Amino acid sequence: MKIPEHLAIIMDGNRRWAKEQNLSNVTEGHRVGADRLEEIVSECGRLGVKYLTVYTFSTENFKRVASELKMLFDLFVDFAVNKRQKLIDEGVKVKLLGRLELFPEVVMKAMEKLISDTGVGSGLTLSLCFGYGGRAEIVDACQKIIRAGVKAEEVTEELFDRYLYTAGMPEVDAMVRTGGATRVSNFLPWQISYAEMFFVDKYWPEFTKEELHKVLEEFEERERRFGK
Repeated sequence: MKIPEHLAIIMDGNRRWAKEQNLSNVTEGHRVGADRLEEIVSECGRLGVKYLTVYTFSTENFKRVASELKMLFDLFVDFAVNKRQKLIDEGVKVKLLGRLELFPEVVMKAMEKLISDTGVGSGLTLSLCFGYGGRAEIVDACQKIIRAGVKAEEVTEELFDRYLYTAGMPEVDAMVRTGGATRVSNFLPWQISYAEMFFVDKYWPEFTKEELHKVLEEFEERERRFGK
């Protein structure tokens, strides 16, 4: 099977799935979604995906109600602590793309430790888009270029790429969004320019490794021309 080197996923539909399951607290959908991510990370590593980038928490998500935010922050800490050893055992290297400083200190410290402890991983690179916004990433890159004193005529696509959060990573080959929506929602606008897009009706808690295989089988059938 032709495997994408870089796979990106918008993990959408946790709350809607919880409502349809008649769960007392819709935020429990996020907890099931975290377990689903663990499964997909393992399967991507087994299949030979080199980079997996997932939309974990956007800058817009900070607008959610306080009770849900607290639950999400607790879940992030829980993920960083309890999934750490398995990620290490599987050789996963964790990176964060976004503005970690926007989060409470307890979340920042837990994520920084996870990044440090998995830093020697030589297998799959798992990038968590955390406090992330695609437009904000481009603005941040522009500011870095200006502060570096780069002349206007020296700015190229290749140079600009080196100032993005994803510097050193290949462009996205395939982008998957679960939950039925057909938009990219400010997710990696620069990096998905030539990505194959897959919009899946199933909610993220329902996106099993078998659903991943279906996407990859379709990816194998597509011919990528890159404008040629």
